[in-house]
Amino acid sequence: MVNLADANHDAELLQAQAHVWNHIFNFINSMSLKCAIQLGIPDVIHNHGKPITLSQLISSLPVHPAKARRIPRLMRLLVHSGFFAQAKISEDDDQEEGTDNLKYVGGNMFEEIPPSDAILLKVRLTLLSDYHPLYAVAAT
Repeated sequence: MVNLADANHDAELLQAQAHVWNHIFNFINSMSLKCAIQLGIPDVIHNHGKPITLSQLISSLPVHPAKARRIPRLMRLLVHSGFFAQAKISEDDDQEEGTDNLKYVGGNMFEEIPPSDAILLKVRLTLLSDYHPLYAVAAT
């Protein structure tokens, strides 16, 4: 017979472990968004004017073909985080899904964000550059 106190203790430990893991990997969303902005993904989607398929998006990006296979994983994470949304391209097409056009991310996003939030975002992007050695080398 399972002791109720042990079950509660196990549930608390699991909750605490999940909380710690969420904090450990919390930077992934920020770094993924930073990567998408540097690649120009929001601008490509915005300029397309309608939902774009993943293959069209990849062909529009300045990415080496050997690294292009990583774009679907990046987009899946950004969709899961809520930065982009999946949309059906047409009613007949069940296999091809794209990302919906996001107006608030495309173009100069600092014009669409209130000034106080824009300052915080600029500071955060500046702080993140210290954690990404390739970005720091490319920026100099």
